[in-house]
Amino acid sequence: MLTNLIEEGKVKCDRYWPEDGKMMFGDIKVKLAVTHVFADYTIRRLLLSKKGTDVQQVTQFHFTSWPDKGVPITPWALVDFEQRVAFNPTSRPVVVHCSAGVGRTGTFIALRNVMREAEETGRVNFLQTVARLRQDRMNMVQTAEQYEFLHKAAQVAITCIGTTITAYDVDVKVQNLLDKSVSGKTNLEKEFNSVCAVSADLQTAGKEEEKEMKVYENNQDVDLMRKNRCPEIMPNRLYQAKLSRSRPEDSDYINAVVFPSFTKLEHQLLTQLPLPTTVEDFWRLIVEYNVTLVVVFDVDLCYTTWYSLTLGHYLPASANEMLNIRDYTVELKSSNTHTLWEEKTVVVRTMGPLQLKSFNTQDGHTVLHLQSKLTTLDTKTLLQFIKQTRKHANKKGRVIYMCRDGATYSGLVCVLNLLLDRMDNDLRLAVPLVVGAVKSIRPQVIPTLQQYHCLYQVLQRYSDTTTTYSNLEKKSEKLIQHLDNNVEDNVLYANTE
Repeated sequence: MLTNLIEEGKVKCDRYWPEDGKMMFGDIKVKLAVTHVFADYTIRRLLLSKKGTDVQQVTQFHFTSWPDKGVPITPWALVDFEQRVAFNPTSRPVVVHCSAGVGRTGTFIALRNVMREAEETGRVNFLQTVARLRQDRMNMVQTAEQYEFLHKAAQVAITCIGTTITAYDVDVKVQNLLDKSVSGKTNLEKEFNSVCAVSADLQTAGKEEEKEMKVYENNQDVDLMRKNRCPEIMPNRLYQAKLSRSRPEDSDYINAVVFPSFTKLEHQLLTQLPLPTTVEDFWRLIVEYNVTLVVVFDVDLCYTTWYSLTLGHYLPASANEMLNIRDYTVELKSSNTHTLWEEKTVVVRTMGPLQLKSFNTQDGHTVLHLQSKLTTLDTKTLLQFIKQTRKHANKKGRVIYMCRDGATYSGLVCVLNLLLDRMDNDLRLAVPLVVGAVKSIRPQVIPTLQQYHCLYQVLQRYSDTTTTYSNLEKKSEKLIQHLDNNVEDNVLYANTE
């Protein structure tokens, strides 16, 4: 399913499954067995029964991030979705639909067919693929924009061929990546270069950046020199976090981007450490985006005095100390120091006329500030810190990853969290797919081969030291057995693990 039920106020598809429990469609009973919600798509297991027949299981893959009469901003999410479908092979017919059943439907089927051709023959023929589809159904791949998007999606998908790793073969995969090819480069280096090249090709660079700069330059409220530590790292306007303007003189600009977590859209942010001129903007961001966890990571690389001078004073120094920042007061409630990190619980309250529905001015807004003490990218200590960030992640509140430039090291922690979430939930992942998706929002993330290698090293250590996978495997086997034995009498609801 490639459409939402309602788009732009118009009904695109009737809901043909129960949101909970069961529904009757004529003489067919449909039960919802399991629902798994991810940032860009949802997977449902449906059980169909009709008097006198066996129960039939149907898995529905529902992509929710494809706009009507257009294409997704980037192809990474759709390729991820297509791979999900590919990992669930079936000998039975597969139904693909959107609203009209030609545009998005045709593009997805064309991607599936092109990838099958690429894997079997090493070649692709887009024109021939679409022409054959149109022989069977008119207007498949309906617009030139969708045809172009098909090429971009295939470019990403081809880059990811053979890169999938599972919880059980990480060691073997990493060893293969360290082997050198005929060119003298390691497979890891070739993979990293491919991801960077595809990401660069897909960036809305050049003219879009010029338009973006003109927008900022024409906005007299924004002083780029005062609000950006690194002018070369600017937020893409399509993903930029925007602040409200409670006063005419306020700016809505902050160097921060919003991106999905594993299960939610617009649930995480990447930003720079506050400058002296952006401390208030930082706390506005915290409150307005309902941030409950701030993860601060910056390897000590002997930063120059200039870097030190650009760091704004945004936290109270001691317990129960109050920091006044125009409309806000920030109070440090508690502090807990560990060998590898420091945890601070702070409460922010409003002082001025600012009124926000999500902000309780009496109790304040509580935030956990988790700052890394790491000075190197040592795999063991890095994994310990990542585990701590995952332990405190609040599903209701958003998470901010922050470092000096808002990309280099905060991006590393962000990507690692996404990778471990996938490993825990799917038992398989493609590192290029996750890295590319984040780079489409913040291109400067994972800038070096060293960091890219670090991703695999952490995954390898995580696989070696956790028992999660064996437990998940048992849960999965138990769930399948439960469905097979109890399809008539039991319903597994959305929270079923």
